[in-house]
Amino acid sequence: MKATEAVHRLPGLFALVLGTAVAGYAATFPELEGGYPGPGLFPGLVGVGLAACGLVLLIRPGAPERTDEPVVDAGWIGRARFGAGLLLVLVFPWLRGSLGFFLASSLLALTVARLLGARWTATVLTSALASGAIYLFFTRLLGVPL
Repeated sequence: MKATEAVHRLPGLFALVLGTAVAGYAATFPELEGGYPGPGLFPGLVGVGLAACGLVLLIRPGAPERTDEPVVDAGWIGRARFGAGLLLVLVFPWLRGSLGFFLASSLLALTVARLLGARWTATVLTSALASGAIYLFFTRLLGVPL
């Protein structure tokens, strides 16, 4: 194995170790009575998924092939879009508290999709439907108040 191949496997190794640690720690969480899933269910699933993805990256890193095409700089517009998306994620808890989950998550999804260049019609419809589906899934099926 060449040194460059080993470097491309490092993210997979990191994800595998982190996912295993998260899943192992989540297994120490208490179980609920009556067969209901406990607080460790979701972190455990995320840890197992992360470890599985890390294993795939470790076995087959998929390093990009070299091309002679120059790397395109996103410029100030790309950096501004990135900053706006990061700001939205940081402001979301405040928006959720003042606007409620449905409006705040719809606004977040709409803005992120528009920053990525999606069309208005598809963006408005998709963000409202996705936020509604997430809200109903958590409140009705899982019984988690949002």
